[in-house]
Amino acid sequence: MTYSLDRIEGKVAVLVNENGESKILPADELEANIEGSMFSEINGRLVFDEELTRARRERLAKRAKNMFKKQGET
Repeated sequence: MTYSLDRIEGKVAVLVNENGESKILPADELEANIEGSMFSEINGRLVFDEELTRARRERLAKRAKNMFKKQGET
């Protein structure tokens, strides 16, 4: 199961999985605390997934770029 860091509220981190389920943890327990960071659940622990985070950010950047293209532009 993978989770995305949705937000940090004070000292707690709110993570959301692909099913929309939330998990709340102390923010200082996470290896990375940048919103949008991706984590894989391994043996009951959330582990920062650098490759998944990079791929997700690239995909979102491409989507944002495509949203703002002028009509007819390729």
